[in-house]
Amino acid sequence: MSSSANQVKHGDVCELRYSMTQSVYDALEAATMNLDSTTQKEVHKFIRKMTANLRAKTGPRPCILLKDNRGTSRRVALMATFEGDEFDGLHELYRKYCIPVFPTASPSISQRGAPSVLIDDTPLSLTPMWSSGSKDAWVFTFPIAIPRTSRLSRWTKRTKWGSKIQWHVEKNELDRFESVTEATRRAFAQNATDIPKMVVDFAVSQHIV
Repeated sequence: MSSSANQVKHGDVCELRYSMTQSVYDALEAATMNLDSTTQKEVHKFIRKMTANLRAKTGPRPCILLKDNRGTSRRVALMATFEGDEFDGLHELYRKYCIPVFPTASPSISQRGAPSVLIDDTPLSLTPMWSSGSKDAWVFTFPIAIPRTSRLSRWTKRTKWGSKIQWHVEKNELDRFESVTEATRRAFAQNATDIPKMVVDFAVSQHIV
């Protein structure tokens, strides 16, 4: 897939070099704001160590540009296929906080490992319908913040006839997804006291501790 230099707008599926692993650490780090300053600094230092080399190794992936991009940053939600791995074999944080991108079906309770904690895990519909070959597609419901100066371009696929396909999320669907992301942010914040352990557990699962 390649990118397009077209100007992007809210709801567009864009291209970004960013790691799904990094996005989980971003979510965990953001949730430390309610911890005491010493613990907060220790967690941030640990995360910096764990993610020092991630971005240099990361290829482009699709993401959804969200609304309410104020100040010096933009909010995006990362999409992933997890290399086609079975959903029930993914880390707990992915299973809890990812929703499928249609036509990928909603996971069962057994696949998530527990009843969904999301306020709505209905598959997210893109226009036109998303295609990732034979692999299921997911979107992480904790958005990341990227500098407004970051260059974003449309995620583009060329058909065998040479025409280009680009995707976006319609307004009503984008509003629904924004509500899900806000509930996810609150869920992370409410579990702040568990964040130090969650950070270490996640690092161990990624084989980088």
